[in-house]
Amino acid sequence: MWRTRWWVPDGRRGDQPHPPLLLVFNRVGPRNPNTVIAQLAELTQRHWQGTAYEDGFHMYDGKLPIVVTGMKQLEEHGPAGAIFRRFGRPHNQRGRGR
Repeated sequence: MWRTRWWVPDGRRGDQPHPPLLLVFNRVGPRNPNTVIAQLAELTQRHWQGTAYEDGFHMYDGKLPIVVTGMKQLEEHGPAGAIFRRFGRPHNQRGRGR
């Protein structure tokens, strides 16, 4: 399915990342979503972490961007709010409309 919706032009060199995967957490029961998210980031690191180069440039060739948020934040701020945290990034990001 991804290949039909998310393509990279032939002959493109360098980065060929996959489309982002959004996970929305809803607090149900005793588990703390923040703990679950941290564990998930650690367990999936090899799938999303890019390769860093000397000048601060990162290459994400073949990597899967994983983005997380909470249902409560989504309800409060909407999909355009700064509520999305991409694994490996220190701050939340705003949603992007199409």
